Amino acid sequence: MLFRRLIGLALLVALGGCGIAENAATTPPTSASAAQAQPAQPTSAPTSASAAQATATPAAPPATQAPAPSPAAYPTAPPQPTAPPTAVPTAVPPLELTPQPVATIAHTPDAVELTFTQAAAGPELVQALADRQQDRLLVRDPSMERKLWLTDERGTILADVIADLARLERCNHPGGSLAPLGAWSPDGRYLAVLCEVLGPSERWSTSVLDTDSGTWHFPQPATASSIIYASWSPSAERLLLTLSAGFASTDAATLASWDVAAATAQPLVTITNANTDASIVWSHSGAQIALNGTLAGRTGLFVVDASDGSVTQIANEHHEPVGWSLDDQTVYTRRVFGPGRVQAVAVQSGSVSSIDSSDISAYAYTAALVPAPDQQQVLLTSTKLHLYAADATLLQSIPAEAGSEFKAAVWERDGGALIVALLRPSVGVTLWRYLLSADGRTLEQPQQIGDYPGNNILGLDLSPQGNLLLDLTGGYKVIRDSSGQELGYAPGTNGSWRP
Repeated sequence: MLFRRLIGLALLVALGGCGIAENAATTPPTSASAAQAQPAQPTSAPTSASAAQATATPAAPPATQAPAPSPAAYPTAPPQPTAPPTAVPTAVPPLELTPQPVATIAHTPDAVELTFTQAAAGPELVQALADRQQDRLLVRDPSMERKLWLTDERGTILADVIADLARLERCNHPGGSLAPLGAWSPDGRYLAVLCEVLGPSERWSTSVLDTDSGTWHFPQPATASSIIYASWSPSAERLLLTLSAGFASTDAATLASWDVAAATAQPLVTITNANTDASIVWSHSGAQIALNGTLAGRTGLFVVDASDGSVTQIANEHHEPVGWSLDDQTVYTRRVFGPGRVQAVAVQSGSVSSIDSSDISAYAYTAALVPAPDQQQVLLTSTKLHLYAADATLLQSIPAEAGSEFKAAVWERDGGALIVALLRPSVGVTLWRYLLSADGRTLEQPQQIGDYPGNNILGLDLSPQGNLLLDLTGGYKVIRDSSGQELGYAPGTNGSWRP
């Protein structure tokens, strides 16, 4: 089944630290410089904000109180080795591979018929989202109830995220507890969540909450199709929906562009063998969409015009797109099967450059693009951290120390520094902070800002107010403020800040 592939991916990532994940499942995330407090996971979500404070653990002080100070200041001395990953300028150009001739594919997508209904969101949820100056975190209940919760910056549960009780929906993901659970629009106004429609057949639907009006929007297919994935355009004006009658990779999936304000949907492309929950990437301008799969008997990497649905094949290998260069002329991809590999594919010519390769399995191989607020972006792999200019010029590569892996990275809000999570097997996770040089061409002056022994990490996310979320294995999330002090722990799995 299409989404069951996500379980294997998430578990392999979680187990990548040679037994670290198993230890983390029973041991709370503890920083070497923070109090040894163990949060207990809640068994059910509260029905009011006051009940939430009584249920969420560990107990957090009321919002009017200042956070309790951390016993010791960051950074702390790393166990071993003491040296950070060393910045090494790249002098050797990437290996050029055989280009795939760019080809236009004649294609007519399947018709899509959607109706749109609305319903008012619950008052607690509306109130929790009313103040855009307050950080809000979306997390998933780890129990079989598969609820979604909204918490504050300390991890205190404020409200359930319930789309439509009348239809007996449960907001979850068919891929399991570690799969993606929702998508905030880039401007933070909308929240798209995947909900199971309880009934005689297995079916999922994507619902969208307009946080400005407090209104849920429900796209409903005329057939028994499920809406199994959603991806926002950079402008937040359109939501790309994936409709499919089944969940196997061989089932045809039609991508339709939904204009939320106008309540209209336009089918763009119908594709098979597509891991469409992980392989849909909008260009920065919103004019194009990169995806992989099989189309018109051809398998490979395709670019779809977001306005008219015209399709161009730019590579014939089954690689998933990771992201676009800032000038939208290059698509970065990762191998789906076999040893890990990351490549760069030129959109206009189809030329392919190998960036990184490793003996690490493709399922466990880190490959993530981290755009900066300014004109740089970082391509993070398990073995290297690559700094690129806006035109995809490689400025610098930083290798991970031998036997260690880069797992996640996030830019600070002003783009002046990059926070990186490094996993040392059998030891744990350390956080490093690199400053961006004044000319924007070098990451320098690495400083350790955190140490979490015995843990692996699934991701990092920085809130608009500068609070850092560490998504550690075992369903634990540590929330730190900009000074490095821990504000609290968030319950559940997954986790994403409202932009």
